[in-house]
Amino acid sequence: MAATAATLAGLALSGHVAVWHVFALALVLGVVTAVDNPVRQSFVSEVVDHAHLPNAISLVSCTFQLGAMVGPVVGGVLMGAVGAGYAFAVNAITFVGPVVALLLMRGADRVTPSVAPVAAGEEPAPAAPGIREGLSYALHTPTVLWPVVMVGAFGFFTISLPVTLAAFAKNEFHSGATGLGVLNGIVATGALVGAMTTARRTRPLRLRTVGFAAWALATALVLAAAAPDQPAFVLLLAAVGAANLAFLTSAQSLVQLAAADHLRGRVVGLYMLVFIGSGALGGPVVGLLAEHLGARMGLFVSGAVPAVATMLVCRHLARTASLRVGLTAFSVRVVRPSLLPRG
Repeated sequence: MAATAATLAGLALSGHVAVWHVFALALVLGVVTAVDNPVRQSFVSEVVDHAHLPNAISLVSCTFQLGAMVGPVVGGVLMGAVGAGYAFAVNAITFVGPVVALLLMRGADRVTPSVAPVAAGEEPAPAAPGIREGLSYALHTPTVLWPVVMVGAFGFFTISLPVTLAAFAKNEFHSGATGLGVLNGIVATGALVGAMTTARRTRPLRLRTVGFAAWALATALVLAAAAPDQPAFVLLLAAVGAANLAFLTSAQSLVQLAAADHLRGRVVGLYMLVFIGSGALGGPVVGLLAEHLGARMGLFVSGAVPAVATMLVCRHLARTASLRVGLTAFSVRVVRPSLLPRG
């Protein structure tokens, strides 16, 4: 990832960058990210003891989501101030700290992940390939399945929020690039508030927490779409940023806590596939909505459709009483791999 950023920086600063360079490096970055995200997220369980794992996972999830929201704003500021080449150079340099920290870690301090027990005389279930095993596990574990479903519904619309904000800045408020930067900054500010609120959470993470955060996000999006003027829109946009971070952090944390240690990487891989994949599919749809129906209608749909999905999920969970199940690292119901369907 550092190499791709450094390569693009070198090409941009030398004046030899071409469109195919950007496409090729984006492809490489996508492949690397697909490998990096699940490994990095599941690595937490190997460096933190079980007692502190819930807080550690919440912290990592929070920083991941916060970086995804604040990073584009910082990148945009750098590109406007010093140019794209130097912005990517700074991006490459930021990888030095994490790489050095990883190299300084001692292998003896790593925690050995637990493996699901196998009954006497029972043969271990054969391992299914990667995402397939994670999918099979998720389908039989409600505390993984339903957060992933809700993340997919919201990801389809909210990952492309900057596209909708660009339409607002251009067509609704007529503020251009400067106004777009302000709107993105407001979302990032709200995300910071959401991060601080999430970090102070002391109650055990429950499935209902994800549901409440999803409702808050959907409500903020719908209200922002109906905002009568720009000040009201800005205020509600900050609420969107805070609710978005709270929702994604709680969903990702719950998915990781609900996953068995030896399956966490595969489950996180499935989560990231749904999260990023839904955004990739939803981007063109959100763009078309904003272009043909207007920015307000596009934002309204971005909140209303996930709200319906959340309502259906919560209704199902209420019927099955899953909303009343406390979910901590010690009380999550885990399906034994031997009970999963074999393919």
